[in-house]
Amino acid sequence: MSKMIRRDFLKTLGAAGVVSIGAGAIPFGLGARRALAQTDDRLGKVVVTYTPAARIHTYVAPEDGARVTTHIIETENTLVLVDGQLALPFAQEVLAYAESLGKPIERILLSHDHPDHWSGAVAFDLPLTTTANIAANLQAGLDAGQYQPVEGFQAPETTLIEGSETIDGLTFEFSTVQNAEALEQLVIRLPEAKTIILQDLMYNNTYFFPGFDRPNWISILDTLRQSMVTDGIETVLVGHGVPTTRGALDTGIEYLTMMEELFTTADSAEAVVQAIQARYPSYEAAFILTFYESFFAPR
Repeated sequence: MSKMIRRDFLKTLGAAGVVSIGAGAIPFGLGARRALAQTDDRLGKVVVTYTPAARIHTYVAPEDGARVTTHIIETENTLVLVDGQLALPFAQEVLAYAESLGKPIERILLSHDHPDHWSGAVAFDLPLTTTANIAANLQAGLDAGQYQPVEGFQAPETTLIEGSETIDGLTFEFSTVQNAEALEQLVIRLPEAKTIILQDLMYNNTYFFPGFDRPNWISILDTLRQSMVTDGIETVLVGHGVPTTRGALDTGIEYLTMMEELFTTADSAEAVVQAIQARYPSYEAAFILTFYESFFAPR
């Protein structure tokens, strides 16, 4: 993996100021499936998803934050967060919104080792929880100088293991996949909520990171797509972009298939980017396209 991994992005956004906002809690029982909880002074936006068993608040960073997401899973008495944002200003917004819900944060789960999902987590003053492999991958990136955490960053706790756990009455099913967008990626199923959290295995209306093994990544998404039908999954939470549905995996597989073909046949990384932009002109998080060159192998 290139040593360029989001380093410049960290330097750029890490210098930004801290923003503090407030957001009123939205009561249970509203009829809409999703609602936008937005204030004029917030940098990012929050999309609230109402499920049969929990309410899920998805914070989406603005364009200059690559539309990175943090999900707040709200149960009756507690909050479970997934990922901690790249830049401190965005993480501060997540924290302020979470505090407005009036419930304690039980834990913050880390989906994978890429720094756009953990560097801002110092705002929470809580350690991240993840698998031993993801923590090791993160530490390897730090040791190699690929990742540059902000001051106060705490190494993740490695207490998360694959299997099922009940948190405040809600079932969390943890599993992992390897060698796709990241070396290891956490997949979280919330069966009672008919929800799956894929993070950077899936992007929604944003450009995809090149990843490690795109054919394997495509195969993983295809397997997940089939299992979602069997499991009755309705909501898919992604790592970049707003929540979506399982049908979005069709588009994701199409994108990755095209990207793999282009990386194999194109004459340059610039040609890859131009073709991707021509096919998906409305996609956001264009910053991600800057990494394509470092993954392109000239023939």
